[in-house]
Amino acid sequence: MNLNMIPVCVYREVDGKPAAVSWWVDDVQFDETGRREKSADPPDLNEWVRQLNEVRVFDALIYNEDRNQGNLLIDKNWKVWMIDHTRAFRDDPSLHNKDTLRRCSQKILDAMKALTKEQLDQALMPYVTAEDIQALLARRDLLEQFFAGEIQSKGPAAVLTDMTVKTPQVTIP
Repeated sequence: MNLNMIPVCVYREVDGKPAAVSWWVDDVQFDETGRREKSADPPDLNEWVRQLNEVRVFDALIYNEDRNQGNLLIDKNWKVWMIDHTRAFRDDPSLHNKDTLRRCSQKILDAMKALTKEQLDQALMPYVTAEDIQALLARRDLLEQFFAGEIQSKGPAAVLTDMTVKTPQVTIP
């Protein structure tokens, strides 16, 4: 899916024990908790909301049950970085927290649709189980159905974040 919102993480042995070694995010201003404490507003609200919607969709796909404000980092360019996926990739095929899903990009929908079991096996085994991958594919299908329904009922402009929406210039009489 190439969201470019997750720091590089690789498997290594550290002191003879299996470990995940992650590249830290450069130029972090704060995590989401710190941003809220400082009442710092993003310079581009539309871009901010787009990023948060991508986080929600990705977390629903991988069933990340531990997303919290402390593991959303914000760099100096106001790019959101997702860290800590230690409670993800569950073997539950259902879609949780549907009420948090609001919008999605067509790019993400297309990337999810293109995912195959073979690609996921190659990328994720042996770090997750075959059941985890089957559940992810089931959640992918549910996400596709959910957003197709949203697009049908609300229209593409209300749901798709990468759709250009032109607002006519308005003046106050």
